[in-house]
Amino acid sequence: MLAALWPALLFLVPCGAAVYVCYARLPDLEQSRVGNLAYWVTCGFVGAAVGDVGLQGYLIGERLHQYEALGRGALGGSPTGTSTLRAVDVSEGVTRLLFECGLLLACAAAVYLLAPPPASGADRDTGND
Repeated sequence: MLAALWPALLFLVPCGAAVYVCYARLPDLEQSRVGNLAYWVTCGFVGAAVGDVGLQGYLIGERLHQYEALGRGALGGSPTGTSTLRAVDVSEGVTRLLFECGLLLACAAAVYLLAPPPASGADRDTGND
């Protein structure tokens, strides 16, 4: 039962930690609906990217574990070329990881950079006309 929870934990724990770090460290945006939404969407994208690193790492490890079981004969003999298959699986996993995380981080950067910046002291509306 606990083994089925590992993928979820390896995604949610880093995701939550990254959202908290973004919340604590990112400079503020304009205090409006759009600014607040952009701020939290950015934190969510960064959290999803970091969570994806944990999840993809788990999937790569599981795939390598399957080949280890094949090499020991646990799943029907000793197939030839398992080291080449391992290298291919690792390279495909890393490629998928870089693509997905890069896309999520690019979206986070786009949302954050296109959001309204905080009002400076000279631009603030003081209520005096």
